[in-house]
Amino acid sequence: MASVPLAIFLVFLGCGANVFFLEHLIKIDSSSGHLITCGQFFLISTKQLFQFDFRNGFKIPFSRHLLIVALFVSISVINNWAFSFAIPLTLHIVFRAGSLVTNCLLSRIIMNKQFSTYKYASVFTITAGIIICTLQTASSKPSSSFADDAPQLSFGLFVLSIALILSSLIGIVQEKTRDQFGKHPLECLFLHHFLSLPMFWFLIEPIKSSIAAYSSSATIDLFGHALPSAWLFFAGNLATQYICIRSIFVLTSECTSLTVTLVITLRKFFSLVISVIYFQTAWTSWNWIGTAFVFGGTLMYAEVFNEKKKEKTS
Repeated sequence: MASVPLAIFLVFLGCGANVFFLEHLIKIDSSSGHLITCGQFFLISTKQLFQFDFRNGFKIPFSRHLLIVALFVSISVINNWAFSFAIPLTLHIVFRAGSLVTNCLLSRIIMNKQFSTYKYASVFTITAGIIICTLQTASSKPSSSFADDAPQLSFGLFVLSIALILSSLIGIVQEKTRDQFGKHPLECLFLHHFLSLPMFWFLIEPIKSSIAAYSSSATIDLFGHALPSAWLFFAGNLATQYICIRSIFVLTSECTSLTVTLVITLRKFFSLVISVIYFQTAWTSWNWIGTAFVFGGTLMYAEVFNEKKKEKTS
């Protein structure tokens, strides 16, 4: 368990720095999400290729892996597509934090799960927070700008909503897979990224366009060489993404789901704060209230506050 504090520190360091590099890249080319995701998947696949033990074969049916990969790629592509619309990264972070809402809904419909009143209250809180942030982001735009951006913003949020539904669906599939075949995280980490790589062939044109945009970006002098800034940000994004994923993997292996949920929730909030402060994103007091509703509702859903009460009474 000595590795847990280090893993928590690296989650905040890696994921926070990752958002820093991501926002720089999106500002250079708003459609470069496909190139970024392809690079991340290639790095993780290559790294795991030399660590995964193939001698024992696969523990989960290959067909199940393919189903998860199809959902996995779809979610990544849709989330990247959303960056092409008038959605600030801050709202993107808050909106994606609402995955618990769709997860609760689909679990109730597909798996007939029953939830406590406390869970439904937390889902209502998250939903209210997302609505507040969305409406405030739209109303904070100048009237002339809002008239131009409103259709894009609306469609972008529709796209993100589809991604949320698919994220919840893949969560249900993964839960059923674990129940049937057990936990095999290294196998899933490798196959889900490796099998996704051929899918990027269908996105080769936007990837080529992003490569051209990166190569023509403003240069930064590094050790006497003028290098395009975008490629340096890209390298930083890949490195920090790997640090973030590996650190979360350590937490999921050694900590309770409650601890993992708490760390990931706080990490998302930390990333949002970085975006607001460093990039001076317009984020009003109403946006902060909505943000508090979203992340507070997430902690409620994880029963963090109830857990504290249990610890006090035990």
